[in-house]
Amino acid sequence: MIEAYNPAAELIFGYSAEEAIRQSLNLIVPINQKDEHARYIKDSDLHAPKIIHRERELNGLHKSGKLIPIKLKVTPMSSDGETTYVGTIRDISDRIKSKNELNDQAERHPEDRLHQHFFAP
Repeated sequence: MIEAYNPAAELIFGYSAEEAIRQSLNLIVPINQKDEHARYIKDSDLHAPKIIHRERELNGLHKSGKLIPIKLKVTPMSSDGETTYVGTIRDISDRIKSKNELNDQAERHPEDRLHQHFFAP
């Protein structure tokens, strides 16, 4: 369940805090990943070493239905003997776009890549 939602999350996902708080995380999980997400939650003790304190790149779901490439890091937080989890999310759309543009350019002009390799400052 979403318990806190800041202005950056509003920009990334398109939901206001009022719309998102107290909703299931499925609100921002793409349809094709909802089953996998449910398994992670159900078997959280089993999967914890794979996701806790590790950054993962995956897609989030914008209110419009658009997939948003994100980087997610999950961190446990304990209070009064109860553990909850904080997800820190960054929108990596610009980085992915730049990477794809560089790859496209390298495929179109392989001679530039060779030149940069040997003559880089």
